[in-house]
Amino acid sequence: MLAHERKIITAASSVGEGAFESVKNGLTFTVIGTTSRGVFLLTSIQSIIYLSTEPYSGPLTVILPVGEACIKEIQRGDSGMLGNGFIQFSGNIIQIDSDHVWHAPRAEKMLLSKMERHAYLRQLCLQVAQDHDGSGLGSYLHILFGTHADQSEIDSSLMENRLFPAIEETRLRLGEYQINQLARTLEQCIGLGRGLTPAGDDFIEGVILVLNRWKDILGLNEDLTQLNQTIITSVRQKTTSLSASLVEWAAHGHADERIIDVLDAIFTGTEEIKTQAEKILSIGHSSGVDLLTGIAVVISSIRFD
Repeated sequence: MLAHERKIITAASSVGEGAFESVKNGLTFTVIGTTSRGVFLLTSIQSIIYLSTEPYSGPLTVILPVGEACIKEIQRGDSGMLGNGFIQFSGNIIQIDSDHVWHAPRAEKMLLSKMERHAYLRQLCLQVAQDHDGSGLGSYLHILFGTHADQSEIDSSLMENRLFPAIEETRLRLGEYQINQLARTLEQCIGLGRGLTPAGDDFIEGVILVLNRWKDILGLNEDLTQLNQTIITSVRQKTTSLSASLVEWAAHGHADERIIDVLDAIFTGTEEIKTQAEKILSIGHSSGVDLLTGIAVVISSIRFD
């Protein structure tokens, strides 16, 4: 437990529906990771809660006031209790109100044409690649849109950890409409990379998210249930609990609101490119870019819409 004598009661301003269910159904939690922007909790029911001081909602996120004192004292390995409407650790209580549960918005109905959509996607990806430091899958965005003459400028880690050939195979499966074979290909990406959400896992989340959220517009007539279940089972067995939770929510068409905003804008053109690029770059060190790569691979590869 955290060594802290003062009782601090804090009200969460927003709680994702996944986090809300975890608080309601879990008993205890352990801190599995900390960042400058938040804390990741693994509950006794093997679900994830993300305590964040950033103003961005998501299915796993509990938003706290900026500068909240109690979150700064939490360290990896600390533990605490969950109850109906609260998260507690050493006398510190975070209140969870059912009136503040966040749900991902429905996809917009106003759509860009296929040509406009691909033009928007290309501009967005090249803007992100230009502003990013090239780590993770950032350099692959140039390859995807043919702005590098060869593969020599790809982040060497892509080649070393087998991500590049797996992504290329994903493009092939999608281009040939081999959705029933996609799970086996995506499984090659699981766990490849570093951190709580390795680049390969973020890529998978992007692929699964766009397939499920915009299935009809992409012209997918196949039931995605088997693909979703196979990938969810595999990530739970082979990678981090956080990645597994994010992929599972992606299968419902849900993600961090910044990713939802960017994905929907690709189909609707409702936001400026620069604004959307900034949202992508604000997600982790490279997680947003890796997610965008998964989204871009799907939209640029599928021909049947």
